Amino acid sequence: MEALVAAGRGPVEAVDASPEMIEAARARRGVQVRLADAAALPYDRDAFGAVVVATGVLSGDPSETPILAELRRVLRRGGRGLIALYHPTPWQRRTLGRVGVLADGALRRDRMVALWAQPDAWPVLVARWTGRRKLSGADRRLLEALSQEMGPLAAALRARGQDPVDTLTRAFAAPVPACDPDTLGAWVAAAGLRLVDQQAEDEVHLAIVEPA
Repeated sequence: MEALVAAGRGPVEAVDASPEMIEAARARRGVQVRLADAAALPYDRDAFGAVVVATGVLSGDPSETPILAELRRVLRRGGRGLIALYHPTPWQRRTLGRVGVLADGALRRDRMVALWAQPDAWPVLVARWTGRRKLSGADRRLLEALSQEMGPLAAALRARGQDPVDTLTRAFAAPVPACDPDTLGAWVAAAGLRLVDQQAEDEVHLAIVEPA
């Protein structure tokens, strides 16, 4: 977001349903942030030439059409929308499934936080979730990588006087279903959008849409 501001691409607005995330986002220079529901955006019709939906907001489920309908409402004709969806690779599905972080097709972010917050308890937690008694070397390396990714975020939260475990546990409480790229076109069409392009980058599936 800051890069868009620095490039002089016009005003940048952001919304989030979490007060904690709004507080963190306000540290970004030049970005206006609001507490709002993605299914009821506080903007006029055709307000933006570009809209970005971050990973974790959508999963590709038809029940989320109201959120996409709002994207269509605020996106002017000729504009583009970028939707980022969680879509693990086959290797990630196998590995995350083995350690209980990916369960029933959904990423259990609350379990990721538990593993990061209690690295010494990994064998116990994994055994509880999967029925396995101990971690393999590959599984332990995966969980250590997750811990390293969360470290900088935890430091930033502590610098603002927030408890990272409490904040992240509440923010990551809900599972994030993995999207199904094969049904993405029909899903966005139901909201009056057209799928222009899509591509996978690691565990993130990117979809570019425009008004139909």
